[in-house]
Amino acid sequence: MVGSSQESHQQGSVNTVEIIAGGVYYVADDKLVLPPESKRMRHEERRPFVVISGQTQNNDPRWPLVLGCPISSSTTHRTRFCIKLAQGDANLRKKSWIRVPAIQPLDKDDLEDMLGTLPEETAKKLMASILNYMDVGSVLTRGDGDGVAHH
Repeated sequence: MVGSSQESHQQGSVNTVEIIAGGVYYVADDKLVLPPESKRMRHEERRPFVVISGQTQNNDPRWPLVLGCPISSSTTHRTRFCIKLAQGDANLRKKSWIRVPAIQPLDKDDLEDMLGTLPEETAKKLMASILNYMDVGSVLTRGDGDGVAHH
């Protein structure tokens, strides 16, 4: 999930920012959903967002979306699934939390300036937390043992 922050000039793509899995980008705050919305403190401009979608989709100019998580410095709505970022990680100005339960798609064109990339160990913790949040182990083993969930 760690990469460089060079610009990409893909044909057909409006966004000239290279999109990297594990990259932290600024996004206009009104483009993101951060539950509970009724208790959310809105930023006047933008907030950090970490991209978790894979490079195949990130680099495909025909695929308009990325998948990722908003980042918040508030601890008010922190959960056991949120991942702590230290001040300076991915060039963040203060200690923050990756809000895993707020995982969401976002238009690639909504990604603004890249701040940096997650440290490799943090990227691994993030992916483990996402799998834990999704309870992947129990979903994959539910059913008749064929690895397919039956409802």
